[in-house]
Amino acid sequence: MLDQQFVRKGVFTVVSICILISLVAAIMAVWQFTGRDVLWRTIATCVLVAFAAIAFSMVNLAFGQEQD
Repeated sequence: MLDQQFVRKGVFTVVSICILISLVAAIMAVWQFTGRDVLWRTIATCVLVAFAAIAFSMVNLAFGQEQD
């Protein structure tokens, strides 16, 4: 459906941002700037967003046009 290079770049960006957000949340929890519940909610949200982006990429690849 969409250009695979565009989708791959988008998914890479989304996953990278999720990793960065999770890292910042973990560091804040270690230094007790936030509670543990905030840490786990942030990490769970980032994991779900990353998996959704990867699933979108796989669906796009499965239903996309074949390149000659």
